[in-house]
Amino acid sequence: GCASSPRQSVTVTVRSGVPDISANTGIVGNTINACQNASPVQLTAGTLSSATLRWYTVATGGTYVTTNPTVQTSSLGTVTYYVSQYVNSLESDRVQVNVVVNAAPAQPGTISGPGTLTPGAAALYSIAAVTGASSYNWTLPSGWTGSSTSNQITVTAGSGAGSMSVSVTNSAGCSSPPRTLTVSGNSLSVDIVTG
Repeated sequence: GCASSPRQSVTVTVRSGVPDISANTGIVGNTINACQNASPVQLTAGTLSSATLRWYTVATGGTYVTTNPTVQTSSLGTVTYYVSQYVNSLESDRVQVNVVVNAAPAQPGTISGPGTLTPGAAALYSIAAVTGASSYNWTLPSGWTGSSTSNQITVTAGSGAGSMSVSVTNSAGCSSPPRTLTVSGNSLSVDIVTG
């Protein structure tokens, strides 16, 4: 019969999978949206129990750090990191994490509407539309009622005074500084004279 060839040894190297980045707050896919001048973004990733994270600023090559990076939000733009896990003298592939720092909308303009209303009376208040706004957020004094997510709101006055305010939110979830208007609900008083 035919003789078989000598057996050859084969070494199979099994690397771990990429780190789990899903624990990052607000991450969608590989991207975290943040607002300018908000709290810094602390990155994290899940690993195998005996693994060490390696964070890079480039997709291949480069040098790494083993501490989780913190992304400052003072400047607009995208900051990208790549993270792998190192275990049993082997390094996994890298997974990309993007932090996009978005601008907040501009502060709304002046609120138009009466400063004084009779309690129970209704009035329309409005501001000019704000570029890039996806929602308008109105707050009213205690006892005043009304609800709107647009640039105008119909309000029913309460009996007290306070501040009405409106801010806007854009598609990235960033909010503008609020615009305020002081309002009061004053009842008319009538003096009755007897003689």
